[in-house]
Amino acid sequence: MTDVSVVVVSWNSRPYLEACLASVLAGGGPSREVFLVDNASSDGSADLARERFPGVAVIENAENRGFAAANNQAFRAARGRYVFLLNPDTRVEEGAIGRLVRFMDEHPAAGACGPLLVGEGGRVEHAARRFPTFAAALGARTPLGRLGLFRRACDEVRMRAVDFGAVTEVDQPSGAALFIRREALDEAGPLDERFFMFFEEVDLCRRLRDAGWIIFLLPEARVTHYGGRSRRQARARIIRVRAESMIRYFRKHEGGARAALFELAFRPLFALDVCIEAAGAAWKAAAGRLRGRGNARAMDVLRADCSFIRRDLLPFLLGLWE
Repeated sequence: MTDVSVVVVSWNSRPYLEACLASVLAGGGPSREVFLVDNASSDGSADLARERFPGVAVIENAENRGFAAANNQAFRAARGRYVFLLNPDTRVEEGAIGRLVRFMDEHPAAGACGPLLVGEGGRVEHAARRFPTFAAALGARTPLGRLGLFRRACDEVRMRAVDFGAVTEVDQPSGAALFIRREALDEAGPLDERFFMFFEEVDLCRRLRDAGWIIFLLPEARVTHYGGRSRRQARARIIRVRAESMIRYFRKHEGGARAALFELAFRPLFALDVCIEAAGAAWKAAAGRLRGRGNARAMDVLRADCSFIRRDLLPFLLGLWE
């Protein structure tokens, strides 16, 4: 049996894909097989993998099936004792896979483990969180958060007080690099394909914990993360997808009247927050133009928010999901 099955799901990620796959295949250590699942990229990502990395198994989809469904395609073919979910905009540092395998072998109660994510300049990211709460959700993306409410709840979920300098038990490592014991995955079940993108790994970690498995962050294993590059290609759609996925998560794991009341409050507050953000971005863009310097980031935010307001605001408020 192979030690590790590495699964990379790509959507128009060619600029980062070569470095990602090269880092996974470099060096010795545990035996590994690598799957690239390409979600209908138009930039030749699948062709690059076939040409540069003939040992990588390429699964090419005719349409974008989403993150959960694409990973599950590889899960069904994977033979590894461990499955390593890896974003294409990452680079695995030398020895990281070996350290993850060794840690998991030494801790049989561990169902999953996350490496420490670092940015391009070596800055440590907060690579793990507690499971989301209603208060943290309201504080993260509603006008209530802009007023300073629920700040403590947000900090607790984001584990702001933890420096991750040592092995730490966590609820959910980042889905950008998630190392899972195959036995635990088989027990908890695959990713829930009702989540097109976002919260699918949170849901999986919740099911792993409910099944009695422990989840850790291992700082001695490091992965460089270039951060959300694919997401930036579809900012407008992601606004709604992220919010709907969070609501779906709460429906699934909280349920009942509490989740229904949260959704009733969250939808209009979230929509209002997008409108406030759009107004702020318009002001920054106009100020930049007056100074003769422009503001590309503000324009990107403004375009995405206006697209959401024009196309998705009413369906989102009514709870209509495509």
